Amino acid sequence: MDFEELISPESLIAYYVKSAASQTNYLGEGLFPRKKQVGLNIDMITGRAGLPVVLAASVFDANAPIRDRISIETTKTKMMFFRERMVIGEELRQNILLAKNNTVLEAYLKQIFDDTANLIKGARVVNERMAMQLLSSGKIKIEDNGVKKDYDFRLNKNQFVKPVVSWSDTENSTPIKDIKNWLKVAKGLGFNLTRAICSSDVWGNLMDNKSLRENMLVSTIVNKESIDISDADMRAFLKKKTGIDIVEYSEVYKEKLDGPAVPFLPNGTFTLIPDGTLGNSNFGTTPEEADLMTGKSSASTAIVDTGVAVTNLIIPHPVNVQTIVSAVTLPSFNSIGGDIIIAKVG
Repeated sequence: MDFEELISPESLIAYYVKSAASQTNYLGEGLFPRKKQVGLNIDMITGRAGLPVVLAASVFDANAPIRDRISIETTKTKMMFFRERMVIGEELRQNILLAKNNTVLEAYLKQIFDDTANLIKGARVVNERMAMQLLSSGKIKIEDNGVKKDYDFRLNKNQFVKPVVSWSDTENSTPIKDIKNWLKVAKGLGFNLTRAICSSDVWGNLMDNKSLRENMLVSTIVNKESIDISDADMRAFLKKKTGIDIVEYSEVYKEKLDGPAVPFLPNGTFTLIPDGTLGNSNFGTTPEEADLMTGKSSASTAIVDTGVAVTNLIIPHPVNVQTIVSAVTLPSFNSIGGDIIIAKVG
């Protein structure tokens, strides 16, 4: 049995890819598709194009006046580096090599392959967490394993809004009026926003909102509190009244193996966004991939999901095999600053 070939990075990746059909579809992966680049740095561009300005009047046979360009700031920053490993110790390796029963062998191998697949999935979680931090706060904050890093995308202060009455007050809040007011703010900034994402608690408050229910059931003479309104009904109603397609995002993850479930999109978040993609999940070059590119590495490395490196390293003493998964990554906006409105609605 060729143990190295059996658990090669290519074999581990093939197992992960085969299981992709059963994996969770993350919202951020559609809004921030993956993009590969070489190196660690990325240009963070801030500024605002804003509304179009009327072309200046002129006379014939005269020089055209010079228009000032918008102020754009470019900051070069390093993308975040994430890396973790799993170890096949001497005892487990011996058990695999000496396994005479195929069922036992498959059980051992499944454990190894599942462990590696979970590390690769962890890279997906990293990207989704950053994308949702960006869409809920305009910033990304990482505090993990002694690493502290803050990325501020410098959104305009007018891109952060609040409702007149917190939406958690389902008796007195008026979400439709709030959304229409925020769309006016967006229009004033030159944004054309057509969609929104909200956390599960926010969607629950919308479903229970008194003013929304009364507007939907204005022709119903029975007790409005007892009418069963579906999610689809509410979405269609809000789209009709505001022109906004609203998506509830309820996916969760764990910060630690034994930790509680945490929502990707923080509670109380309602973010208005335009059509199409919002930016990219940028992937740089990990140290393991850099070694692969030089062709001088003693380890075995392969790449999956655009920029996630899977590396196998055999340690001679004590004899074990380390599988390392690493990624250098950071999301970015397509437009300068990002055409979004972030509402903290309670």
